[in-house]
Amino acid sequence: MKEAIGGIFSIQAIVIFLVLASGLLAFSVNYTKAFKVKNDIRRVIEEFEGLTDSASVKIDKVADKYNYHVSSPNDYVNICKSMEGYKAYRSTTTEGNNVVFCIKCDLANVEGNQEGQLRYKGAYYTVATFVTIDIPLINKVFPKAASFLKVKGETSLIYSSGTNTELCRYAKTE
Repeated sequence: MKEAIGGIFSIQAIVIFLVLASGLLAFSVNYTKAFKVKNDIRRVIEEFEGLTDSASVKIDKVADKYNYHVSSPNDYVNICKSMEGYKAYRSTTTEGNNVVFCIKCDLANVEGNQEGQLRYKGAYYTVATFVTIDIPLINKVFPKAASFLKVKGETSLIYSSGTNTELCRYAKTE
C-alpha cells in the first residue's frame, strides 16, 4: 500500500510538470504570434502613413496570415477603451474571426531649419496586440488576463508637411 501511494504522488508530479511545460509552450507560441502581428501592423501603418481604409484591408490580411483572432471581442474592446488614449480597432476577417487590437496616435511637432523655419507635423502610432490563449478553463479562471497579456510597439515618426493634413486617422475603430 505504501508503494501505491508513493506512485500516485509521482504520477501527480509528472502530470503537473507536463501541464506547466505545455502551458509555457502554448504561451510562447501565442506571444510570438502577437509580436509578429504587432510588427506587421506597425509596418502597414507606416506604409500607408496612418490607419486608413486601405491600411485596414491589409491589416485584415495580416490577421488572416497569422490566424490572429480573439474569442470574446467585446471584452477586448473594453480593455482598449480603459487604456488612456487608445481606441479599439475591430474587424472581422474573411474566415469570420474577430480581430481586435488597441491603437493610439500621438502628434509630434518638429521644427525644420530650412527656408525660414518651416514647421513640420508628425505622428507616432502605438499598437497593442493581445496574447490570446484559447483554453476554456484558463479563460474562465483568469478572465482579465488579457489586460496584462499584451504586446505594445510604436511606429516610426510619420511626417507630414503643412497644416491641413490630418495625421491621426482611425479606420474601423470604436
